[in-house]
Amino acid sequence: MIKTESLYKAYNGENVIKDITAELSPGKIYGLIGANGSGKTTFLKCLAGIYRPDSGRAMLDDTDIFDNEEIKSRIAYVGDTPEFWKFYTVKRYADYYAAFYDSFSYERFNELSERFETDKKSYAGNMSLGQRKKLALSLALSRDASHLIFDEPENGMDNEARVIFRQLIRDTADKGSMILLSSHDLTNIEGMCDEIIFLDKGRVIYKNDIDSLLENVSRWTVRSGKLDPGIAVIVEDAGDISTVIMRGNKESTRKILEAAGTEIITNDKVKLIDAYMAYRKEASDER
Repeated sequence: MIKTESLYKAYNGENVIKDITAELSPGKIYGLIGANGSGKTTFLKCLAGIYRPDSGRAMLDDTDIFDNEEIKSRIAYVGDTPEFWKFYTVKRYADYYAAFYDSFSYERFNELSERFETDKKSYAGNMSLGQRKKLALSLALSRDASHLIFDEPENGMDNEARVIFRQLIRDTADKGSMILLSSHDLTNIEGMCDEIIFLDKGRVIYKNDIDSLLENVSRWTVRSGKLDPGIAVIVEDAGDISTVIMRGNKESTRKILEAAGTEIITNDKVKLIDAYMAYRKEASDER
């Protein structure tokens, strides 16, 4: 299990990660969601042992990750824009990984290369972003890593490769590995992950399963010319008709709207983006 305790990380004297305490369990896929500048990449790199925490701890099985090569060998990390040397072919990169990681499987790598249609004779540094991303994922998934951390893994990949990737990570999690991935694609991440983590200005503002998340957010279409923006997130406004998002279940938010004199037109299906906006508003109101 990876966990953090009061984790802080700063740049230029300003905290990017602020007091994060969290646990990430084996066998689950976690989706990390946050706006640009929310600290997602910094958080991932602290967990991967790339960045040293300024204070607090990032641990794997109660052992600090940074400066512990044995612990870090159990973690596979793929950044959002993987870079490769131009003079190394795909096959040579497999040899390079095999030299560093005893658990690296050529058989697994060859299987993944075929599924992603990666030419092992190609020079890795000359490939497109999508091809480099598929290579980086193949290398990471060919190791016997118990914890896999991916920063925007689907960025640059075509739709077919995305389908393959999602099947792979589900199979990998079902075999007991922990997978943490960040994404801006809230439409598709909903079906990929067991739990969601919302990060806002360096702090975790939500961490739980998606069903619990969506049950505690409501979306309404209402008619009101005087709706107070303090009680809801107004996502669409067309004259006196508005679509609003609110924290709370259907009944509790209905009462709030009725007490405000708002005419309710419809109660709409809640999406992950709705929940994210509602939690961000509440976090902003509390600051």
